[in-house]
Amino acid sequence: YNVNRSTGLICASGIIAPVIPPSIPMIIFGVTSGVSITELFMGGIVPGILMGVGLMIVWTFIARKDDSELPPRKTMK
Repeated sequence: YNVNRSTGLICASGIIAPVIPPSIPMIIFGVTSGVSITELFMGGIVPGILMGVGLMIVWTFIARKDDSELPPRKTMK
């Protein structure tokens, strides 16, 4: 794969980590601000899933446009 594009994918997916529960930054924010951690978890599920699905859709189009040749599949033997 192209090094620049794969690096971009890794950096973009790293942004999603603090949003998807259970994440350490979310727990620290809940403890220090007095917000319910359960409510933070419930509020982070949908945005995290939407961010992940959006990233998958965009990178599917980018990978198809790139025309990278995939290695042959290996058999279960």
